[in-house]
Amino acid sequence: MRQGIVDLVRQTSALDGISLIGLTTNGLLLEPMLPLLADAGLNRLNISLDTLNRDTFRHLTGFDRFEQTYAAITNAEKSGAFDRVRVNTVVMRGINDGEIHRFAAWALDRRLELRFIEFMPACGSGWKQERFVGEDEMRARIGLDLEETPPNDNNSGPAVRYHVPGFPGRIGFISAISRDFCARCNRLRLTSSGQLVGCLFGNVSIDLIPLIRDGASADKIAEFIRNVIMTPGFRSTRREQTSVDGNPSMRRVGG
Repeated sequence: MRQGIVDLVRQTSALDGISLIGLTTNGLLLEPMLPLLADAGLNRLNISLDTLNRDTFRHLTGFDRFEQTYAAITNAEKSGAFDRVRVNTVVMRGINDGEIHRFAAWALDRRLELRFIEFMPACGSGWKQERFVGEDEMRARIGLDLEETPPNDNNSGPAVRYHVPGFPGRIGFISAISRDFCARCNRLRLTSSGQLVGCLFGNVSIDLIPLIRDGASADKIAEFIRNVIMTPGFRSTRREQTSVDGNPSMRRVGG
């Protein structure tokens, strides 16, 4: 975990106009840090978990530490610091697609928001077309009547969320391949090297470091970013992906 993460959260929460501070993590180092992070102002948490099977977890991650991630989810749910802990699950045929119904039942019984994510052709992801499972097939495997949960300003984003009456949990889908959501995408990504990225599948990034080093004011930086966003081509529209050679690494850009 990034050194100084608690101080970073605390400083961010003190900024005017920021009401949501989120963290996406694999959960391995989260448990002892959770009370400190929540006290500092963390109020949204995404934990990645692609399987509920210990052997599959070891196969996917290279580590036999399933219990640590599972415990992090359980403790975060019980902490009361988050409305719902979000669990991100990338579905891959032949690896974890047989767990879709089990995952859904597990999440619905808890105050979790499980987001099934379509496998995307990102660099280093091991993408193969035969591993892809689309949202329609996922929903068929879940086999429940899902009612769409209306979006709100604080939760707008790529996930479409559903609930089942009588259950505390929710299920969402992030379907970048089968359901193009480029027109309603509200994501910008700022890398640790100061690059502003408008699209996970685009090849355009803007360097903000020169502005910062020149001592530009916050207003000037904000105006620059607004102008960049409106530049044609900064945000790409999704195209059919047959190769991952030119696609970015999720580790570098972020999910």
